[in-house]
Amino acid sequence: MEVTFRVSFPGLDNAEAGVSAANLAEWLNDVDPRVTAKCTRADPANMDFGTVLTVVLAAPASVTVANALNTWLRRRNIGRITLHNRNGDLIVENMTAAQTAKLAEKMLAGALER
Repeated sequence: MEVTFRVSFPGLDNAEAGVSAANLAEWLNDVDPRVTAKCTRADPANMDFGTVLTVVLAAPASVTVANALNTWLRRRNIGRITLHNRNGDLIVENMTAAQTAKLAEKMLAGALER
């Protein structure tokens, strides 16, 4: 099973969001070979280099990705990110270990609603 979601960076301007998206893409691509993360444009009409990150992963990598998101947020001191998929949005910030595990479960289920 493949899981796809997008990551946005609320509260950051386009330049900061672009840098954060590129940095997180590199971070996630290095975490597990079953993960593909690439920068995409939030609005195809904009000329930015990609302020949103699209992540595709094999279901078994969901725990690894949830942990990686948590670690990245702490190291980058970014207040929060928002995950988006066809079933809803989820704001991710200051996750505990239990919340990280719950995020992995939600990724597997394909449901990101709160």
